[in-house]
Amino acid sequence: MKETNTPLSWTKGGKSLDPVLNPAADFRIKGMGRVIARDFDAKEDDIWWLILVERDGEGDDTRTYSLREIFKLAAGLGIGDDPNEFLAVPPEYSEAFREETPPGPLTLFARRAYIEAANTQSKNAGIKWLEVGPALRKGEFERRRAPFETSEKASKILVPKDAVIMAVIDSGIAVGHELFRVEGANPPVSRVEYFWNIDGSPIPPGSVPPGSTEPIGTGNAWTRQGLTQQLQANTHTGLLCDPAFYKAIGAMDWATRRHTPIAQRVSHGTHVMGLAAGYPTAPGSDKTKADTRPIIAVNLRATDVRDPSGSQLVWWLHLAFLYILDRYRRFEIDGSPGERPPLVVNFSFGNFAGPHDGTSLIERVIANGLQMLRAENPKCQILLAGGNGNQSRCHARVELTEKDPSLTLPWRVQPGDQSASGVQIWQDDVGGGQDVRLTIDGPGNLNPVSLDSTGLFDFATLRGPANELLGYAYYLSPLLTPYARGFFAVELFATFLPEDLDPFVPSGIWELELSALSCDAKAGLHVWIERDETLPGFSEFGRQSHFDDPAYARFYEPGVNADALDDRLIGAPLCYDPIGTTSPVLREGTISGFAGVDDAILIGGFIEKSRPQNAAMALYSSTGFTLNGKDVYPTAAARSDDSKVMRGVMSAGSDSGSFVAMDGTSVATPRVARLVANILSAGGNGSPAGVAQEAGQQDPSGGGNVQKPPPNKGGGGRLLDLKQLFGQLR
Repeated sequence: MKETNTPLSWTKGGKSLDPVLNPAADFRIKGMGRVIARDFDAKEDDIWWLILVERDGEGDDTRTYSLREIFKLAAGLGIGDDPNEFLAVPPEYSEAFREETPPGPLTLFARRAYIEAANTQSKNAGIKWLEVGPALRKGEFERRRAPFETSEKASKILVPKDAVIMAVIDSGIAVGHELFRVEGANPPVSRVEYFWNIDGSPIPPGSVPPGSTEPIGTGNAWTRQGLTQQLQANTHTGLLCDPAFYKAIGAMDWATRRHTPIAQRVSHGTHVMGLAAGYPTAPGSDKTKADTRPIIAVNLRATDVRDPSGSQLVWWLHLAFLYILDRYRRFEIDGSPGERPPLVVNFSFGNFAGPHDGTSLIERVIANGLQMLRAENPKCQILLAGGNGNQSRCHARVELTEKDPSLTLPWRVQPGDQSASGVQIWQDDVGGGQDVRLTIDGPGNLNPVSLDSTGLFDFATLRGPANELLGYAYYLSPLLTPYARGFFAVELFATFLPEDLDPFVPSGIWELELSALSCDAKAGLHVWIERDETLPGFSEFGRQSHFDDPAYARFYEPGVNADALDDRLIGAPLCYDPIGTTSPVLREGTISGFAGVDDAILIGGFIEKSRPQNAAMALYSSTGFTLNGKDVYPTAAARSDDSKVMRGVMSAGSDSGSFVAMDGTSVATPRVARLVANILSAGGNGSPAGVAQEAGQQDPSGGGNVQKPPPNKGGGGRLLDLKQLFGQLR
């Protein structure tokens, strides 16, 4: 492997370069497509991609094209008469759903030819917006024209009145762990009613007893009956043989999966689901609540979670919510026909970039999913992690004035980065804003390039000597996108890959100069760098780029006007922005890009201490705000670390009987999901307002030695009274 020394150059957009609907989608299939094609040992044109589309309409502004109409329009794009050759509808979409026309994002499978055509002929394709997600190998999803219709054949599941359904969307969920079995059952019985393993190997028809699995387009889908059968078949002398069990359910297949999270000691989804819905099975332990806490689990693909941006896994969310909704409709309160128990969804993932105002497609997918669930029961809730990017130097606030009409942000792109790097610059004003110019000056001999926000669209491409697409820089007006604000974006290819994928982009400082185009203008912008860090448990892949501003204080030293809640020890990392800081790079605003979802419960993390009232917020726990005009801070905070020296909290490991520690707001969130379920089960208010109120009662403001974190960091307060679930003797 090597880093490039090949000369590159920016080419400004013009008549020779046709504008596309979404340049980021174009860059993904043309820039990163060659890397994926090499990895797949396939031609770029043969790769199938998971895409998210926003449908357009015709005539009446309130009507959008149906899914079936989108499919028919594909035949008129000049790429083939049979859309089935380049477009596939997930079989999870029912016949009724395919005829519906309400607005909202849709998930489709598509080849490069369709994506390019829809991106350049969006009106003809009936597409208002599209985004490109993960690539799939041949045979990784089922291409069929008829949908699966499972609900009509499924029998009702009767549950007690105090039941709450727990749904977990995560990666690496070891569903055989003892925390997810019925207490005292011998032989073992699963508490997981439904399990969609998107990352699983297909189960051959007839290889398992009827009722064990259900049809699904990608991976496999198990029922409680099937999981119980496999638990019992692989339990010997009272102990589960974990590898045999996971091989039997298609969750561990080394022939087709190079990385299997549950084969490691720690797996994110197992740990999270243990905190949200796990109950010990030992005699005398807390009641397992097999009847009152049924589980629906969706396991995401490891290859998508590996992508450091955090963006590839979320393309499955629309299908995941449909799967959860379909199975949720089968539950009914015993003695109350047609009445469903509440459902709590835990999604412990996040990203850095995005508008942070609820208008991104991912935020809207989450919001639509919650809306669908609440149509069944208005008490349904979803919990999201606040994010771990507080110290990542990935957010900047820029205010251009007559006195200071320009500002330059030094963006350090790391060497040895095998993934794409990106930055987004969002205008403050809804619908537009003051005109701004972005000038990009890269390292080495790269020519600088400038883009203006004066029109609807401006763009430039970074090209190699053989015209390889290595980067995109563009401005998009809100009139062209589903977003409320206009934005600039810069997308760069990797800085380090195998030599046969040369050329790469140079690492080092990329200067981003923002200038007001009017001498008396006042322009406000938020800048977010895309997440680019390798997640724990995965091989080195991404290296986080960041702003390298000399005025940014990472650590405490004499002269730094630190917040009173920061440790004033020389060399200690700062948790809060110094008072009166002159750096535009801020911890405030680092909250997850998924956080703008209206009415979601958003959770930060704090560090437990011997004196709970002085428990400090975790250094990594991201700081609000969001720009959606409603919930601007985390809802509340829960313990994410037992202490400064004992990082993380204890929960289920991958193997049955094992318990491990893991930190992050990802593990604070399911602790609150469990609390919300208990509140709902008792008839209480499990809404965001109810959780914030509960936090305020547990973490009162003022008085004595109480040091309550500010709302932008701790939300309504710290949930100090949540008991230690596992590892009491740690």
